[in-house]
Amino acid sequence: MFGLIFWCGCVVSFKPVHPHIIVIVIDTLRADIVEEVDTPNLDLLAKKGQRVKKAWAPSTWTAASVISLFSGQSVMKHGWDHKMPKDMPKGESYPPFEVEQTLAEELKRNGYRTVGLFANRLLSRELGFHRGFEIWDFISDEQASHRIERELIKYPTESHFLYLHLYGAHQPLRPSPQSKEKWRIFDDDLSKKGGVGLSALKDSSRSEVYHKAYRAVVEDIDRNLGAIIESLSVLKGDKVIIVTSDHGEMLGEHKRIGHDAFVYEPLTWVPLVVYGMRPLEDPFSLVNIPFEICSTLSLDCSFTKQMEPIHSQREGEIAILDNEWNKYMYQSCFDLKVDPGEVSPKDCSKSMQKNMIALDLIQADQPLSSPEKKSFTPLRLQQLRSLGYVE
Repeated sequence: MFGLIFWCGCVVSFKPVHPHIIVIVIDTLRADIVEEVDTPNLDLLAKKGQRVKKAWAPSTWTAASVISLFSGQSVMKHGWDHKMPKDMPKGESYPPFEVEQTLAEELKRNGYRTVGLFANRLLSRELGFHRGFEIWDFISDEQASHRIERELIKYPTESHFLYLHLYGAHQPLRPSPQSKEKWRIFDDDLSKKGGVGLSALKDSSRSEVYHKAYRAVVEDIDRNLGAIIESLSVLKGDKVIIVTSDHGEMLGEHKRIGHDAFVYEPLTWVPLVVYGMRPLEDPFSLVNIPFEICSTLSLDCSFTKQMEPIHSQREGEIAILDNEWNKYMYQSCFDLKVDPGEVSPKDCSKSMQKNMIALDLIQADQPLSSPEKKSFTPLRLQQLRSLGYVE
């Protein structure tokens, strides 16, 4: 299909100079529930590559976490640590993030064709998420596989960097008919729009519906992932595939719901499956994804490995993870290997002291960005309201 016939009658197939890079971020996806339900497509990818057992998101909501993923910098370093829109002071809006280089910019400089497709409208051009992308377009999850195939097949001999951000398990949840039948979710359980929102978790008579719907949607995500991986077959040559999430979701643990300003494990721990890469350290911070991509493929990038302690930050609150899966947050420490629910604090302040000092030194040297004195447009408010970011 992609060959050229020369005078000798030979068919020569052209392969891109560099392996293709595909980064798939599935919004609001909890690692523990991915392990609990049926995900055959993700499991197959993990079998061919690597599943990191303990991967941490840099923040616990989309904007700050994706900025870290694009910049290779922790929230502490890039400074974009703002509140959700519903908590922003009246009349203020978000500033564009300011980093020297993004992953897309570096890969474009290395000869990649850069394509970004996103289903979460928070990832707008006005904040700078489009930097380095030749295409930066909004799509729905259902459109993903067809749009990917259409975009990638146009330039068969070029190396592609595809960033795909799916809406995933973000509320309101809308399970497919197939998943509703399996998980025994009935139309009466859903709203008039056919979904179930986080408010269901506040009602003891309906909280079970949300738990089932979340698991049902995760299985739908895996089916969609299978179609997406199939669509990648239009790309000839080697591929690097990364599947992860920007953050998780609280489903009633610690009497919290959603992904507001918390750093509990259901939010910080995300799935991470990689294919076509050298083995990653475990535990692992998503902050180092840009460095690992460029290093694995021997590309000329400016990213350096972040040696700071693995941590996640949200509105100044910080959680720290060490190599033994001890987690420090809210002045308490938990051994996640024996206490994954974070209910029995242990004394590990001495072993964590070095990590806390290291982060204190970084924080003291990194000013936070300031919100802009302008309000969200009516359209932007409507979009943010649909995501649950505005009441």
